[in-house]
Amino acid sequence: MKILFMNPFGTDRYNDLIQRILNQAKRSDTKVVVDNLSKGPTYLDYHYYKNFIVGELIERGIQAERDGYDGVIFGCMLDPGVFEAKENVDIPLIGTHEPTIHLAAMLGHRFAVVTNSDKSAPSMANLVRHYGLEDKCVGSGSIRMSLDEIFARPEQCKENTLEAIRWCKERGADVMVAACTIQSAYFMDAYGLSKDTFSIEGLTYLDPNIIGLKMCEVLVDLHKMGISLSRNSLFGKPQDFSISDWHTVRKTFGVE
Repeated sequence: MKILFMNPFGTDRYNDLIQRILNQAKRSDTKVVVDNLSKGPTYLDYHYYKNFIVGELIERGIQAERDGYDGVIFGCMLDPGVFEAKENVDIPLIGTHEPTIHLAAMLGHRFAVVTNSDKSAPSMANLVRHYGLEDKCVGSGSIRMSLDEIFARPEQCKENTLEAIRWCKERGADVMVAACTIQSAYFMDAYGLSKDTFSIEGLTYLDPNIIGLKMCEVLVDLHKMGISLSRNSLFGKPQDFSISDWHTVRKTFGVE
């Protein structure tokens, strides 16, 4: 099984850490390739920035299928480009937010989401609502650090995340969803990755990188059995409606 994990940033500075974490979590028969975009911002807290990276992200998903990958993960809790890319590929393609919060709802009565910045916290709450789990979520908070600050001060990221875990517990959460892939990676690297990492002060801690990978592995297995994405409505393929229109649009915007 070969899975592409796309960091949707215009930098490779996070790749090695994500690769190390995923290599510890993957199945023995899984090969994970971590990559980043050719250009773009180093963070996506602002919707304006996210708008510029979605096009290349979708194309990387399409190319991954052509290159023989079995599954693709877009590694950001904003789930950028996931719906659009799903329309265009038959292999499993997921973000990290949707699978992580659905697992959180299965592992506890209530969960909380904690992202890196106050700017992103409302977006996380909106996605929880979008995915239909608002009633299970007790709040959306942050560790109040930019990705640049996390990269420069991982120990502070660890301390702020531990404080956030206590915040989740005080609000009645059973599970904390780390709502930033980079924040969580640096937290686990500083805290130490072991079985104890996922149960802290009585709360279950969910890392979206690992949950995204494990869910993708399951979806690849199911896909091979014939259980796949429904094309009945939401994820209907534009190629099936009109292949000529699909090529015309792609040529108009210079992607083929």
